[in-house]
Amino acid sequence: MERLFALDCMDDFAERDGRRVFLHSSIVFERRGHPQAGSTRVKRLFFLRSSTPCMSVKSMKVMSSEVLPSLIAAAHRRQTLTSDKGSAAAPPLLPGEVDGPEVLIDPREVFPLFEPHIFTRAPERGPPSMR
Repeated sequence: MERLFALDCMDDFAERDGRRVFLHSSIVFERRGHPQAGSTRVKRLFFLRSSTPCMSVKSMKVMSSEVLPSLIAAAHRRQTLTSDKGSAAAPPLLPGEVDGPEVLIDPREVFPLFEPHIFTRAPERGPPSMR
């Protein structure tokens, strides 16, 4: 069984006619699976956008145990319904769209390989007499 852990959430707003308007919430969460026989625990990071404001959630524990599972289930249910009906009026949402399925965060793409030959050592600070 996988467990969900909300790591961070943020509500995004826009300025319209001099008023702040809620756009969507962005949630980064982790799925932890139980280790298979002889392997290590599996951890995967995901990104989800929702039309439900996360500022209304009391704590990250409540987000992880109650809100996040229901948001994910609703997104997958919506995908199943739109693909079953085959309606062009309501096409399935792409992963990462508001109220769409979650997106896997690939650390190799988000955090590029560190190449030491590109970087130089920082200059020493302080007056020359102290070196």
